[in-house]
Amino acid sequence: MLVIDWFHWKIMGDWSFDPEFWPDPKAMVAECKSYGIEIMASVWPFTCETARSYNTSVSKRFVATFLLIAKFPLPRVSFI
Repeated sequence: MLVIDWFHWKIMGDWSFDPEFWPDPKAMVAECKSYGIEIMASVWPFTCETARSYNTSVSKRFVATFLLIAKFPLPRVSFI
């Protein structure tokens, strides 16, 4: 299993591969599969106002926004 994590996208929230660094993701996945390697791309629940998904994600509450966090603050966690 190969996990493609953090910043494989061009803009946070577009949830697509940045073509500058990932010119042919479909071929990459096929090649990895030929070696017995599965691919998983992580999707982060964050988006930028310039992302294609921003309006839909915020209106449907798919992501956390600063307004939601201010209204429903996260509980404090202490590590001992």
